[in-house]
Amino acid sequence: MRFSAARLQTNRPRSRGVSCVVSDLGGGTISPHVVWFLLGNFLCERPQTRVLLMSGHAEERSLLPVLRKPFRLDQLLEKLAMVMQRGEKFEHVPPL
Repeated sequence: MRFSAARLQTNRPRSRGVSCVVSDLGGGTISPHVVWFLLGNFLCERPQTRVLLMSGHAEERSLLPVLRKPFRLDQLLEKLAMVMQRGEKFEHVPPL
């Protein structure tokens, strides 16, 4: 199932089985601050959920794994497999 930042808020009842969220950090119609806010709320309720972020900005810093754009499908799959295999759980949300 594919979630956007806006849909994370509206699909809470259906999101119980989400094992990983893949989100773009910005440059689109949703501000990166909104993405962090919604993602933070989601992770507070479900800290076992893995997260993979995407960004086209080389200077983007995050406590979470970031896949730099542009990327090939094999790079996405490799990074996603790494995130899922690590077994790490995000225990806190970074400040905005």
